[in-house]
Amino acid sequence: MSHGTVQIHCKGVPNRVTQKQWNNFVNNHIKGKKWLKNYRSGSEWIIIVKEHEKQEWQRSLNGKSIQQNRVTAFITNDDDTSHSQRGRGRGRGRGRGRGRGGASNRHQSAFQNSHSFSTGKGGGKHKYGKVFNKHLTNKQQTDVLALCAQRYSADTKMLSLAGIITDDQEEWASFSNQSFVQHLLSIIKDNCVEVKSIDFSNNNIETLEAFRNIQQFTPFLENLSLLGNPIPNFSEIGYLHSLRYNLHELYLQNLNLLHEVSQIKELYVFEIVKRFPNLRLLDNESVQTQPLVSFGTPLDELASNFKQNAHLIPVSAHQPCPNQSQIQSFINNYYELFDTDRRKLIALYHVDAIFTLTFTPHEDTPTPFENRSSAHNAIATACKKLNRNLVDDGFTSAPRYRQLQKVKHGNLDIIKYLSEEFVQRTKHQISYMSIDCHPIKVLTQNFMHVSVNGFYAENQESARKFNRTMLLMQDNNAIIITNDQLHIGGVVPQTKLLKHAPASSIADLNKQSKKGGTQNSDVTAVPIATNVSGGSTGANPQNLDSARQELAMKVSQRCGCPLDISVKALIASNWDPQSAVTRIETMKQQQQN
Repeated sequence: MSHGTVQIHCKGVPNRVTQKQWNNFVNNHIKGKKWLKNYRSGSEWIIIVKEHEKQEWQRSLNGKSIQQNRVTAFITNDDDTSHSQRGRGRGRGRGRGRGRGGASNRHQSAFQNSHSFSTGKGGGKHKYGKVFNKHLTNKQQTDVLALCAQRYSADTKMLSLAGIITDDQEEWASFSNQSFVQHLLSIIKDNCVEVKSIDFSNNNIETLEAFRNIQQFTPFLENLSLLGNPIPNFSEIGYLHSLRYNLHELYLQNLNLLHEVSQIKELYVFEIVKRFPNLRLLDNESVQTQPLVSFGTPLDELASNFKQNAHLIPVSAHQPCPNQSQIQSFINNYYELFDTDRRKLIALYHVDAIFTLTFTPHEDTPTPFENRSSAHNAIATACKKLNRNLVDDGFTSAPRYRQLQKVKHGNLDIIKYLSEEFVQRTKHQISYMSIDCHPIKVLTQNFMHVSVNGFYAENQESARKFNRTMLLMQDNNAIIITNDQLHIGGVVPQTKLLKHAPASSIADLNKQSKKGGTQNSDVTAVPIATNVSGGSTGANPQNLDSARQELAMKVSQRCGCPLDISVKALIASNWDPQSAVTRIETMKQQQQN
């Protein structure tokens, strides 16, 4: 080819088109210009024109239709390179030194892929973890252009660049090289205007930073394959943000990404769909929006309809609670088991329940007593593993998989933590708790939102503040916990406990009634427990029949004392409630004196 001339490669022309038909097509779309040569080579038509006219020829022919087929026109200016590649490739999609990777056959998916996860092949002679700039020579730019001309199918609007980067490739040919990527994208923009699918698989791609503006060059791109590349983490996927609403198919099957979410496939899908909300296929599987945590089929169905049924959920906590006594009985039973045998709590949790914990020992401590608490190290150690305070920089900056490790999922996992890792010596007393609840109804399913605020004894000297929020549901006439959020705070001396009793708790109400009009009188606390050993400190209310349990509950509420104390008093009074109340009040007076 003489100096000052270029080739216009035209693909997508049906084989049945004759030389005369092709000449007429060309003449109809570009007026006043003459080609120097116009001939068929394999599946392409090649037009040799003057170099200064190349853009006009390319624009005039690209995208035009001949016999209902769209023509794609490319520009190249290296006759020897392009012809030698055509001689070896001849329509089979093999570029010089590029190995495998011709255009994929048509499938339901845009790509033909492997169905197993891998870390991808990385390294080779050159290993680049970060982007760099190494400019391309004219010859190298021509090679890239010729390669794209062979690898693009105008029929399927697909560009297959699979395996074009090999281990023995020269340094410039790397997807970490910004100059290489930008030149490649510019070729795609100018010559593959309507490309919908690009296959970048098996190219040793370790970073996607050079692709951050890919959408500007590929406005119609919907399907992308990055299979077999050692992409290290989800942060790299973030560089494809410009395709956020464009992508319909994405292929990764990357073990590095799967390991980052603790090999939980649902979380892997969630992380990808979160970044590309319009995705339809991920790794050749249909993308279905599923809840990250399953509470069983009925609740999953409720979750999927949550938005459209949100008007059914009360936004006010002032809805009357129709079964307050049942909830209070449940809370009493829960803490009785919590203080005696936590393994039995497994029956009170849904099989897919969630448990989370936060721990702020100093911020909400009413007194400096925390610094002198012998139990501080034990509770700090137990809570440190799960503490997921969302306003803590240490938590928010942690990797996603570490954040997820701080969530206990499933009743077995929850009970294992509470019975083996959480502090064992606790004693809860209903009189030092404030309990609030209100019903929630979604479709036909009833829930109960319960909030518990109070103190529990961790030894004979100190009581620790806590808040607990539970979401309860009814399952086969039994109340079970689907979500449990526990906040552990600071401590106060038990001698000062009454002063800090939660508002509206039984202890607080008793304190207010005893004060009467004497505002300056000093009211001494009644300790939660004189001995915290993890076992029962008195008669077990669970061994009583329902009528006596209810009577013991009423005496306990009336006197603001533990349930086992009210049982003891009732037994000693031959189950006379008035006598039992008198006994308890007398005992409290003796402790205060």
